[in-house]
Amino acid sequence: MIYNGIISGKYINLRSVLIEDADFTLKIRQNKKKTKFLHNVDDDIEKQRQWIKTQQQRLGDYFFIAENKTGEPIGTIGIYEIHDKKANFGTSTNLSGLPSGPLGISGSSAPSFS
Repeated sequence: MIYNGIISGKYINLRSVLIEDADFTLKIRQNKKKTKFLHNVDDDIEKQRQWIKTQQQRLGDYFFIAENKTGEPIGTIGIYEIHDKKANFGTSTNLSGLPSGPLGISGSSAPSFS
């Protein structure tokens, strides 16, 4: 699904992935060190664009680009299986050496997906 808007955190912002992000998302998925626990994907930009189109249609499944505060894409994150204000968090990958831990998204900036 597409989340209309920006989720603003203390250190990063999240926005829905766009077809134009296919090069970036494919680059991350081809990084074997960053994705060693994820399934392999073909190094095919057209397949990646199609996957994004399909993902955008899935109910309750959000895929975000994480950007630093200057707007540079630094990673991805998926939020899915949203029920009763609870969700699963997954497919989180990044290109930069971001520290692990909370994303700094809380309080009034926390999104409502229901």
